[in-house]
Amino acid sequence: MNKTEKNKVTMYYAVNAVLFNYQHIIDSFPLLATSVISFRYYLNEIMEKAQEIAGTVGSTAEKYKALDDMTELICYISNALNSPGKHNGNENIEGISKMSFSDICRLRENELVQYCTAIHTFAETSADELAQYSITQNQISALGQSINGYHHYANSNDTAFPGDFAPREILSNLFADTDDLLREDIDTMVEFLKKNNINFYNQYHAARTIKNSGGCPRLMVSVTDSINSENDVAMVVA
Repeated sequence: MNKTEKNKVTMYYAVNAVLFNYQHIIDSFPLLATSVISFRYYLNEIMEKAQEIAGTVGSTAEKYKALDDMTELICYISNALNSPGKHNGNENIEGISKMSFSDICRLRENELVQYCTAIHTFAETSADELAQYSITQNQISALGQSINGYHHYANSNDTAFPGDFAPREILSNLFADTDDLLREDIDTMVEFLKKNNINFYNQYHAARTIKNSGGCPRLMVSVTDSINSENDVAMVVA
């Protein structure tokens, strides 16, 4: 997992701890209870798939590392590009930089390379403006190198997988599905409970934040083994 994904997992476990502590409230709202079951299923799947990926070696491991490096840089740089795009009225930059992490996770290999290449091109032409957002030329160059590295490994027969999806693509889709479930279902239903359950509401929204620590959680762990863990968090989830 890259740093963004590790931070998301920290948030997921913080959310799960709150949900566990207020399970009696959740059980009184069947639709929310069903969504929480799905959330815990996704979280277990994420951790199991992350362990599988962590056990890879050779060219496949290099491909995963190149992918992590590329997506980490692309999220950082694309977010910074949005402001210059708006300021200059450049609809192309503004439009492409609006893609969320979940949307990026859903891209297939060739689409991801095309997207990252477009961001890199825009970043090169906007380097002076991006410097105001702490984006350096070295980071822009590193993005270009990571794109080339990932493209090399993506085209290598040594990194091919049987079936329709490679493990890394499955993991990316799991993150996207989990984010969608939280944003579109659980967040919305928690709002309905705000009036009569303000403590639950406040704790849930405090948990729906990410601490930018870059720390790696334990890879193989049952959700129920960590539901009582506390997580120090800061920085709102997109």
